[in-house]
Amino acid sequence: MSFLLYAITSADERPAGHGLGGERLETIDHRDLSAIVSRVYGNAIEPAEDMLWEFDQVLERLMAGHLILPVRFGSVVQGRSAVREMLRRRQAELGRALARVEGAVEFGLTACWRDLEEPAYAGSGTAYLLGRLTLHRRASEVARSLHPLTALCRSSRQRVLPRPTLPVTASYLVEEERSQQFVEAVAHLDAVIDDIDVVCTGPWPPYSFVEGVGR
Repeated sequence: MSFLLYAITSADERPAGHGLGGERLETIDHRDLSAIVSRVYGNAIEPAEDMLWEFDQVLERLMAGHLILPVRFGSVVQGRSAVREMLRRRQAELGRALARVEGAVEFGLTACWRDLEEPAYAGSGTAYLLGRLTLHRRASEVARSLHPLTALCRSSRQRVLPRPTLPVTASYLVEEERSQQFVEAVAHLDAVIDDIDVVCTGPWPPYSFVEGVGR
């Protein structure tokens, strides 16, 4: 019997409902941890768009009522004993991760240039390098201007200039009770920073802060 992993939680949580394809959600325990799973037929699941959407909906329902570590789509484990062994082997790590995300959600942030025509990449050689340097300096200034958001979150991750049109992308782990304050702070920065538009998405399960769960 194979199982699709959805999330890791504490052993006193007992989520109900259904997962992909209407399969009943179950929990498999080891000491103080549980894996939330549903039965699956085969050794792998192809990431079709409708399945990804359904998987995200299951995670959102779970997050609404339980403390969870969401698992990336497609983590299939062969048999209950293998699930328990994963929990045993990673017990300390997963316990710390649960504590880190307890009561928190993730917000994503994307900063986009308002002057999309600009990014100074015309020419070649010295002109090209100077253009890139200028753009990176501008992006770094944007990153510094977003620094007040870090005071409203437990943890954050930021990328400067991942693409010429995006000066900054970031993820923030925010306590649920501070969600509205965080959204308002983002709106304020969007209004006062002249050369960018700031887009905030969320709240989401804290994917960016629990890498590798279930793998």
